[in-house]
Amino acid sequence: APASASHLGDVVAAKLRSSGFSDTWIIATIAAMPVVELRGAIPIGAVMGVPLPKVFALCVVGNMVPIAPLLLALRSSLVQKALAKPLAKARSKAGAVSGNARWSALAAFVGVPFPGTGAWTGAMVAFVLGMPFGEAMSSIFAGVVAAGLIVSSLAAAGAKGALAVVAAIAAAFLWKA
Repeated sequence: APASASHLGDVVAAKLRSSGFSDTWIIATIAAMPVVELRGAIPIGAVMGVPLPKVFALCVVGNMVPIAPLLLALRSSLVQKALAKPLAKARSKAGAVSGNARWSALAAFVGVPFPGTGAWTGAMVAFVLGMPFGEAMSSIFAGVVAAGLIVSSLAAAGAKGALAVVAAIAAAFLWKA
């Protein structure tokens, strides 16, 4: 079975730490990784004992570093062929996003810290939607900041606090249904 994103982040952090890399570099690197991204790097940074404001900043920067090259690379037919499966998934997710609301919709999509909704997928959705580079980057950045604030808040709340927040959100959704 494939490893979970948080497990993958933990494994990478342990390997890099044992190789002598600084915690700062490790946190930013994990945030830049597809699948793990900022959502996995913030809790890892918190567990490493790095102050949350520093973890937040490192993770936002680390998560955004690969996005501009990815958006540019997606223009290549070779890259499109190599990423055919993820782009097909992005096309299915992009169906709900169109028109004038696409900037906000993409920011919200990236900002909700659920599996498969991060900056990497957001970049592919932006490409599929034909968003101009600047529009895509600013929307993805806004989503990354929002996700970072949510995950940082959960990390600051600790395990019991995060569980209470998740339970309250679930109750609110169930109440509406």
